[in-house]
Amino acid sequence: MMLISDVQWRSTPLSYFDITLLPGCIGGDWCLLAQRIGLNPVDIDHIKKDNHTTGTQILNAFNKILSKFEAEDNPLTLEDLRQHIKAVPNLTVDWQKLNGKFAKNGM
Repeated sequence: MMLISDVQWRSTPLSYFDITLLPGCIGGDWCLLAQRIGLNPVDIDHIKKDNHTTGTQILNAFNKILSKFEAEDNPLTLEDLRQHIKAVPNLTVDWQKLNGKFAKNGM
């Protein structure tokens, strides 16, 4: 039986619009995911101090991550993001919402 977290996502690059969908789908342990994808702990601390809600913290963290990947000309795809999310234990994720937005074949 296929798990809801095993639904493949599109291989298109993550966009700034896609990032706006993340705060409603990822919980407070977002910093573990951000660090796994490449945001350093100092940046995470600054984001937490400068932004008072989890939603704005997630938006700012992923804006910074996306900028980093764009600068390296190495896009982070939606499927890459799914693999990173799956690899973070105990991360609170609304898979139904994310799959509805990002699934390869739609849901």
